[in-house]
Amino acid sequence: AAGSYEEAKTRFISGLRKMVRILGPDHEEVSLIQEMLGDACARLGEVKEAHGQYQLARQNLQEKLGRHDRNVTRIMVSLGGLYFDSGNYSRALKYHASILELRRENLDDDHPDVLESVEKNMEVHEAMVARALSMNDHEMALFHAREIIWLALSSETYEPEVDKDEVLDLVQDVQNSYSEACVESKEDAKSRTYYNQAKKMLKQAGGSTNVDELSAMMDNVAGILLKEKKTDSALKCYEEKLDFLERHQVDDNTLMCNTLRKLGSLSNKCGRYEDAIAYQQKAMNIYELDRDNFKSEYERTIRSLGSSNLASGNYAASLKHFKACLTFC
Repeated sequence: AAGSYEEAKTRFISGLRKMVRILGPDHEEVSLIQEMLGDACARLGEVKEAHGQYQLARQNLQEKLGRHDRNVTRIMVSLGGLYFDSGNYSRALKYHASILELRRENLDDDHPDVLESVEKNMEVHEAMVARALSMNDHEMALFHAREIIWLALSSETYEPEVDKDEVLDLVQDVQNSYSEACVESKEDAKSRTYYNQAKKMLKQAGGSTNVDELSAMMDNVAGILLKEKKTDSALKCYEEKLDFLERHQVDDNTLMCNTLRKLGSLSNKCGRYEDAIAYQQKAMNIYELDRDNFKSEYERTIRSLGSSNLASGNYAASLKHFKACLTFC
């Protein structure tokens, strides 16, 4: 299957060059070929290239046809899918929620495009329910579960693959889980030792406890622990910071990736190589979506992945990453 997509990609690139020469780079047909090239790249797992082609196609078509045009919203669905597949659910939700709003402005509730957007939004919310529950964030899980039921009931004509009764059961399960969590909430809060410490220090200093301030303070706490050579404790502090960022769905790639890379580095020092690889891979997936702005960070992360895989004994993966490093030299 990969071979057929490679072949399709080669043909689309060749066709794109010819169309640009004949019609010019801003012609609608050129944009549609860019979309198809993006599809092929996405199938091959080439997230960065797919993202670039989709964006070029969307921007050109939107300028010519307007943001409500079906071709434009279709490409936006593909962009949302890229973010969803990379685990960036908050960014995927922004795309899909925007598309649903655009489609509902001009189309009836029973139009196939509207129904597709409803289903895409539900899919993202379901993934966010699962993520929130895995982090014991039952309030956030309940919020997304309620969004699912609202989407399912917002259109009388909507008949999703998931039965409405199943959606109601999901909400009930989350509510039950939330009730159980409330009983344990005090103990759960106590487990976030460094998060609570950072929050207390900010309040004592008279500062706000917003995301940026708390993140910076947790960095300071971790830095103090590292100076005291308490690597395990610093690692725990960064784990709590990552949990904090994910619970608040922080949409700051720099902040998220810096935390993931720090966790990768400290996990390596603690001999937790598989954890290090997981953190570094997650950071690299985010960098892939915006490699132009994160070129040096992306390259350093690939080198780190090579070292982590080498330490874990996965020599094939290590060699793959170090070979990739050669292209940066």
